[in-house]
Parts: sequence; C-alpha cells; structure tokens
Amino acid sequence: MCSDFPSEIDKVALKKNVSDMDYLKSMKASQPEKKKKKKEPKNVLLHCVKLSNLPFKSKKKDVKVFLKPLKPKSIRVPPKIHGIAYVGFASDDERKAALKKSKSFLKDKQVSGTF
Repeated sequence: MCSDFPSEIDKVALKKNVSDMDYLKSMKASQPEKKKKKKEPKNVLLHCVKLSNLPFKSKKKDVKVFLKPLKPKSIRVPPKIHGIAYVGFASDDERKAALKKSKSFLKDKQVSGTF
C-alpha cells in the first residue's frame, strides 16, 4: 500500500493474537467497500444517424475515426448485421454535421448517412 496509514485489514493482520479465520473475515468485510458502484444508464435523448454501406469488418473505432472532429455520445454496430452503424449525438447541430459526411469514403466504400 502506498499510504502512510495502515488500512483496516493491515491493522487486523498486525495483531499478534489474530486467528486465520478472523483475518479472512476482515478481508471479506472490506471487499464490498472496495467495489465500485455501477453507473445507472441515464435516459438521455440522442440525435441519431444511421450510417450504411460501411466496409464489412467495420468496428466502432473505424466509425469514430470517420467522424473525427465530431464526438458521438454512442456508437452501436450490430454484431450480426454488417455494413451499418447507429451513431447518437448530443445535439442536432452535431447530427447535421455528421450527415454532411454522407457520400464520403471509408476504406474504398462510399458511406451514406440517414436519420
């Protein structure tokens, strides 16, 4: 540990009369405290664009590079349907800017965007 103060587990471990069972119980008690709370999904309205005619093996990072100056809030590439992606933006202005990229090329394929 990097801190100067011993944690609760270290305090239990440093006692001379601690049994193995007491030490394990102290470890179990401290683990729920360390678990991070899962983030609740927020119900945010996104402005979506459907990109089609993508290359067969396109991934999220390829779509992100294609839309480079824009920062999408979500990119969804269906696993079993190839050649499309759904991109969500925070504002309508970003969505319109993404639609302007329609008819641009990504790896020798002309991508079309609709909303």
